[in-house]
Amino acid sequence: MAERKGFTLIEVLIVVLLVATLTTIAIPTFQGVIFKVKFAQVLIDVNAMEKSIDIDITEKGWEGIGVDFSEYIISAPQDFTYSIGAGMILLTDPPLLISFDIVIRTSSDDEILCKRTINCDGARKWKINESHPRSKYIEKLLPDAVPMPPIEIS
Repeated sequence: MAERKGFTLIEVLIVVLLVATLTTIAIPTFQGVIFKVKFAQVLIDVNAMEKSIDIDITEKGWEGIGVDFSEYIISAPQDFTYSIGAGMILLTDPPLLISFDIVIRTSSDDEILCKRTINCDGARKWKINESHPRSKYIEKLLPDAVPMPPIEIS
């Protein structure tokens, strides 16, 4: 009987199959972990934006901050974009801001991932777009969040 050198084809195929299976399991898990880490930076940024707006509200009152929030927006980490806009405005003269939203979008598809609503009575609430494919990654990071109503386009 001749001396064997190397591996048989079946042994090589089994190893390739095992590596492929482990890769299939590991890559999505790894991507989810990376997304959560980036979103943790988003939470820090939103907190900083809220604090700077709170300081102006304390100094100027809700009447004094207007509806242009561009000065409060800070640069977002890769894969995200931020915007701040008026949520509800009381139509008086001059208009009075009742609430505003800090909106977080994923830059890959420009779809709203979640938003933070701040009301003039101090109430603050996270809303998650559950139809977004990455919403499952942030649900545990925002345990008090509520689902965002779907946006109807007519």
